Formats: sequence, structure tokens, C-alpha cells
Amino acid sequence: MLVPEKPTDEAERVLISYSFRDEHWKNRLVCHLKTLEKHDCLDLWDDRRLGLSHAWENQMQEALESANTVILLISANYLTSRFILMDVFFRLLVKRHAEGLSVIPVLIQPCCWNAVEGFESVPVYAPANRALSKQDDYQIEQHLNDLAAAVFEANPHLHDLAAAPMNGAAGHPAPTMITRTTHNNAA
Repeated sequence: MLVPEKPTDEAERVLISYSFRDEHWKNRLVCHLKTLEKHDCLDLWDDRRLGLSHAWENQMQEALESANTVILLISANYLTSRFILMDVFFRLLVKRHAEGLSVIPVLIQPCCWNAVEGFESVPVYAPANRALSKQDDYQIEQHLNDLAAAVFEANPHLHDLAAAPMNGAAGHPAPTMITRTTHNNAA
């Protein structure tokens, strides 16, 4: 199947929010999400799609407004970015509360995520209550695959658009979602 240059209008937009210092984590996740994109049912978006013009802030705002699902790759790098916290994270929380936006924070590196206002209302994806970086490569790939399957399952519209059913991670336990009230900060 050929991958279209431009996703269909029906494609669900999944935005990945991350620190540029964690781009290698974004790239690993994108590999797992590309299966859905190849079925024309998912439009992956990250800052690499920004043009080199002065209108990048408008492009970013448009992407945030049109997103159906947002995956946040959480690390100390992410949490110390003023732009991410002030211009992205809180906009996403507002959209989540107003429109039901699906927000999936993924703990990729140990950090004090639970000290940041807003995370108390959003479960954080941390398999086995540990950051992904604390797991071996096979486990990381399995968890990223499970996350891609969860994005698929969380968007019923994707089921109608997919050319064939996606085989999920059958037989694997559901990933652990932890909340701010958990005392294990560093995971």
C-alpha cells in the first residue's frame, strides 16, 4: 500500500509533544504509530512538520486545535521547557476539559512530573510504575507497541477507517496508569 503524501480528511490527528532533547524517544514511538498512518486513518503531527516561516506559532496553534489525541513524552527536559508548559501543556489541558481531548502523558525519564500543576487530572502512562528509560529495549518496544494499540483502541473512528484490523498486544497486561497522588516521583 502506498502512503499518501497528505492524510485524508477523516484521519485522526495525533500530536506528539516532546522536548527536542528527547527526539530519539519521539522517533521510537513514531515507528509504532506509522502502521496506523499507513492505513490513512491517522495523521501524526510533531514539530518537524513546522515550516521555516515566521508563522510557526500559528501552525503549532492549528495543530493543537485540530488534534484528537496528544501524546506527551514526559522527562525533566519536557518539564523544564517554559514554552512547552506555558504554551502547549496548559492549552491541552483546557482543550481536554472543554472538548474531551485525549491526552496521554508517557513517562520516558524519571522526573518530578507530579509536582507540575495539571498532572493530577491526567493519568500518566508508566508501565510497571517505572519510566520507559528504566526498562530494557524489548520491554520499551513492547510498551511503545502497547501505546500505539491503545491510541487505536481509544479512537473508535480509527476502527472504521482502518483497512484491516490491527493486531494488538494480546496476552500482555494493560499498562499501568499512575496519578499525581502516587508517592513514587522518580518512577
